[in-house]
Amino acid sequence: MKTRPPQARRQRETLKECAGCSLVNSVHRGSHPRLHILPYWPTVLRFILTNASRRVAGSVTMQPMMSPDTYSLLDQQSGTWHYGLIARWWSEFNKAESNELDYYRSAIRKFGEPVVDLGCGTGRLLVPLAADGLDIDGIDISADMIAAAKAQLRTPRTGQLWVQALHELRLDRTYRTAFMCGVLGIGGSRDHDREALRRACQHLEPGGALLVTHQLPYDGEEGWSDWLPGHRAGYPPPWPDEGDRRRTADGDEIELLSRVAEFDPLQQLIVLEMRARLWHDGSVAKEESYSLKSCLYFAQEVLSMLSDAGFGEVVVEGDYTRMPATADDGNVIFVAKR
Repeated sequence: MKTRPPQARRQRETLKECAGCSLVNSVHRGSHPRLHILPYWPTVLRFILTNASRRVAGSVTMQPMMSPDTYSLLDQQSGTWHYGLIARWWSEFNKAESNELDYYRSAIRKFGEPVVDLGCGTGRLLVPLAADGLDIDGIDISADMIAAAKAQLRTPRTGQLWVQALHELRLDRTYRTAFMCGVLGIGGSRDHDREALRRACQHLEPGGALLVTHQLPYDGEEGWSDWLPGHRAGYPPPWPDEGDRRRTADGDEIELLSRVAEFDPLQQLIVLEMRARLWHDGSVAKEESYSLKSCLYFAQEVLSMLSDAGFGEVVVEGDYTRMPATADDGNVIFVAKR
């Protein structure tokens, strides 16, 4: 994503794209699709912890067009921005990488089916895994994202899609494998995160595993000075003049602009703001504004949370390597067995 020159010390930090969560300019660093976003931001990831609860089965009825004020209320309630034009962006432009899919396929072979994608978004991971014939369910806070995922799935199939907050998770079966890709922290509530992990554990069969893919706060050299006293006077910076603009399948264009609104190192909390514009015939036909809150977690915090949630053995692996993580890994996967 283009940003204006360094006013308010705007370093660029890259963010990991997980199952539905990557937003702005996808770039590649190493083997991962990333996002450029404004200073310090460890993991935009996808999906969301708040309070909706509705099952989507069979055919999907798309949500009626909502006003910008309605979408603003949704993001305030959920702490995230995965609605409207942003959900459409996810569906059109965010695709799984082969190394990610290989990793999850291997994990499912090891731990078994059925499988649940906790924070599935528009199905970036779920859709290709379901195409393999796997028995996989998907959960997300956003009805817009779930509808987009359903539209891509073959029918008939065994798995279901549910609109539900992870901290209110209540499903009618248990699982051998569950995964949360870039979800932990999204929504900005530590209490909700702890409850989401506890409920994920409850929905696993004995011997089943939860895989939590997570980007650590120190993944990237830039941005660390923002943790120091007196180094955050530039928040929020001005909006960039232009963002990442891409053409959709129907010929319209969607443009995303983002900035960091707040960063609190004491609370380990960041707030991002996003503007999404729909362009039609060279003019802006609609604009939506959102904010996203996220808690920042270090590895030892996550290990403690998993233990408190009821998990037993937990292994920390390097990002999609299937090898033990090292101090040089900024992206890790916690493999927690019940």
